[in-house]
Amino acid sequence: LGIDLSGCDFHHFMDICYRQNDDMEIQCAILIPEIWGLPAPLELGRQVKEIDKEFKKMVMYEEDVPEEEIQAQRKLWQDRIAQERAQGMIIRIGEREVDRVERLEQLEERL
Repeated sequence: LGIDLSGCDFHHFMDICYRQNDDMEIQCAILIPEIWGLPAPLELGRQVKEIDKEFKKMVMYEEDVPEEEIQAQRKLWQDRIAQERAQGMIIRIGEREVDRVERLEQLEERL
């Protein structure tokens, strides 16, 4: 946003913990700046309001897509899902039935 917050005190708001690749835990801290301690907090507040107004002026637009293109994309997705399902149904040598059922349930959840 281009706003200098280097003179602010920051207050700890929350921590977010998540796992990445099943073995690495990452923790992020969310900090809130205390803008009232700055020399011109009201001016900073005005700047933020102006930036907010500019952001709200941005307009989302929808693009008309021909029905044939939508159907082609839908067919492509359905084909990929069918292919993944077929791959998942292949019996793996040495796999226990319990493990196979669990693997297939996970596959269906993903699809």
